Amino acid sequence: MKTLFIVLCISLYSISLISQDCDPGEEPDPPFGCEECAPGTASLNGDACIPCDVGYFQNEYAQDICLLCPVGKYQDQTGQTICKDCPLGTFTSQEGSPLCLECPAGFFQDVKGQTSCKACPPGTYQPDPGQSSCIPCPVGTYQSQSGAISCIPCEAGEYQDQIGAISCIPCEAGKYQDQIGASSCIPCPIGSSQANTGSEFCEQCPAGTYQNQLGSIDCLICPSNSASDPGSAYCTFEAKTVEIGHVLKLIPIAAEPLNPEEGMMYYDSNSGKIRYYNGQAWITLD
Repeated sequence: MKTLFIVLCISLYSISLISQDCDPGEEPDPPFGCEECAPGTASLNGDACIPCDVGYFQNEYAQDICLLCPVGKYQDQTGQTICKDCPLGTFTSQEGSPLCLECPAGFFQDVKGQTSCKACPPGTYQPDPGQSSCIPCPVGTYQSQSGAISCIPCEAGEYQDQIGAISCIPCEAGKYQDQIGASSCIPCPIGSSQANTGSEFCEQCPAGTYQNQLGSIDCLICPSNSASDPGSAYCTFEAKTVEIGHVLKLIPIAAEPLNPEEGMMYYDSNSGKIRYYNGQAWITLD
């Protein structure tokens, strides 16, 4: 398109009209002719330099078009000479973007100017969009998949005592866990046992057996001439004393009597020695 510049050539008797065309990348600059377009603008037909639109840029003089922002970059203002890198937690895979997109939940981006986001690796999660990192799964939980928005609580009979886990650990024999999302297992109480792993409960010692230790994998059989109720910590012997002259015969037992009183004695079948309760503690007599 031709642009007509009117230049008044004034003489004593005449006025003349002079016309001139501007090239692409220029604009009229009367009365001096044409002027190059500045960076951030362009002129396709030589009629006017127009600021680059959002999503575009131009970093050189005298250009007829603006350039699309490349992928991974954006420009949200007009008349710009450069494009901006997409910030952390965002991306764009399109040229000419006026803005960047947030990474969806379960994804992240920790580098500027990217064209995509990364999935959170197993053992981590991200519930919010637009994030630059993922969060390790807390203790008592796990996540085996990538791109997760949450972690999964450990089931009953399992635990996890580390953050960022991809699986849970079965409770070992002698322990149990009856709750979900646990970070540890519980030793079987006295009077019970558990021989299996991954258990939600312990099994009560049956009648005729006992267990006086925490976290046991089995129950012990009561010695002969003794008995126990289910869930017992010790066995009881039939009270027998045989007096021969001035000699008192003690029947052996394997565990300390409960609720002892000062002056009580018993023959420990484990050590083969007599033990005496002094009101505060059991004393082994040599």
